[in-house]
Amino acid sequence: MKLKKILPVIVLAALLIFALLPGEQTTDVGIIGGADGPTAILTSSKLAVELLPAIAIAAYSYMALIPMIQPPLMKALTTKEMRKVKMTQLRTVSKTEKIIFPIAVTIFVVLLIPDTAPLLGMLMLGNLFRECGVTERLSDIAQNGLTNPKTYFLNMLIALPGIVIGLSFHEFGHAFVSDRLGDPTPRAQGRVTLNPLAHFDPIGFLALMFCGFGWGIPVEVNSRYYKHPRRDELLVSLAGVVMNLIVAIVFSFIVHFVYINVPYAKLSDGTLMGTLFNILLQVLDDMLHPELLFLHHK
Repeated sequence: MKLKKILPVIVLAALLIFALLPGEQTTDVGIIGGADGPTAILTSSKLAVELLPAIAIAAYSYMALIPMIQPPLMKALTTKEMRKVKMTQLRTVSKTEKIIFPIAVTIFVVLLIPDTAPLLGMLMLGNLFRECGVTERLSDIAQNGLTNPKTYFLNMLIALPGIVIGLSFHEFGHAFVSDRLGDPTPRAQGRVTLNPLAHFDPIGFLALMFCGFGWGIPVEVNSRYYKHPRRDELLVSLAGVVMNLIVAIVFSFIVHFVYINVPYAKLSDGTLMGTLFNILLQVLDDMLHPELLFLHHK
């Protein structure tokens, strides 16, 4: 009963705050209860960056207090009979539907809102790992292993060969195709090589090891040398992804052979994991930020 008396006061106070705040700040404050923490922070950074610290604290404090806030609100706003109702599942969701769902959601939402691809892609990738039934180790690592710093860095070191090879082949693919299409820039800069030192950016590599994402040195190209600039730029862009797919196929055969014939296949699992994660990051990079793949000279 006390909450029912306090609730109108809370609503009036919220309306008063919204009436006094400018429009953009009102949106930032309102999104705290309407979305999760990252969405509130993103909205604030775009509309009212001066409120970002306060909104970040409020958003995550609100989320942390949900177990304390929700029970009294549920009791105040529902009857005892309502709370006794048990929701039953209308039908059993098939395995195929569970696998198709993350793929379909990722494609639809990324095409609709491209900026959501990194966050949504990782979320749906975790769902796909769990539901497909053939990547138990990757699913376990994603759910449990990555939360342990020691396990995380150990897995990164194990995955390092796959990451190095994947990134080197990716950048080499861009440089090689551009060179074959008549652009002398990549060869002049020493990028038509599989030597990792020619493609690795020190800061990007450290970010990859410590933050879980990173980048290599973009391949510089000059589209004025292309006979068909639009088509050839597309070919140069696709070359990196194709090279990563080839690497993944080769590694999958190696991992399959080692897994069957060697009892301890942790190294092979780590190498494949590194290659697959590199492919995911590079494909997302190709979709969202093509300007990072190679630098243009117009």
